[in-house]
Amino acid sequence: MAAEIPSPNVHTVKDVHAETFINAYAAFLSKSGKVTAPANMDIIKTGHHRELEPYNPDWYFVRMAAVARKVYLRPRIGVGALAHWFGGAKNRGAAPQRFQKAARGVLRHILTQLEKNGVIETVVLQNENGQKVSAGRAITPAGLRELDRIARSLAQE
Repeated sequence: MAAEIPSPNVHTVKDVHAETFINAYAAFLSKSGKVTAPANMDIIKTGHHRELEPYNPDWYFVRMAAVARKVYLRPRIGVGALAHWFGGAKNRGAAPQRFQKAARGVLRHILTQLEKNGVIETVVLQNENGQKVSAGRAITPAGLRELDRIARSLAQE
């Protein structure tokens, strides 16, 4: 008999495929009812580089799950870095394509919703003048438990 190789234990979001985790967390967010999506969600574009709004009716929850995962993987990430990450190429007709950032207002709204739910928090540091400065967002311990719990449930399936 050949010895069975034990499967590695999955403990964190890093151990789960990104797409499966994002879809599962988006389904959790939409079912939980703790998140309030904007009223004009059906006409919002996700960036200047897009011509139409997203086709997926649950796009807001999918984007929120992707933002939560990105903050998990890169603590102290800000709105500008997220806008750069979710940006894309703008079709300018006959002119060459150029990179455009994603809509920062949508990302700010998502970050405030995640903060209200206790998943992330704003990191505040002091500069050399003694002033408090925001240094991005980071996952809270409660948010870490929530995201890892969903990752573990995906690994058991």
